[in-house]
Amino acid sequence: MEAEVSEAYANRIKAGNELQVSLPDLKLDFKSKVRVVSKAIDPTNRTFKIEAEVPKDIPVRPNLVAIITESFNYI
Repeated sequence: MEAEVSEAYANRIKAGNELQVSLPDLKLDFKSKVRVVSKAIDPTNRTFKIEAEVPKDIPVRPNLVAIITESFNYI
């Protein structure tokens, strides 16, 4: 799954970070991990792309709405 994230989080989002994903239309929630973080910021909307893992048994479709949250762990 791909998502666009505000550039404000560019220094916090890393590959391997745990995510909570909610798919409201399917009434499903699951945990995921960030696989890829783009290094490029889109100048039109000031976001960058991430890719996250989706379990094979989750019936996702293109352009399905997802709510993705991450808890930042600071030491």
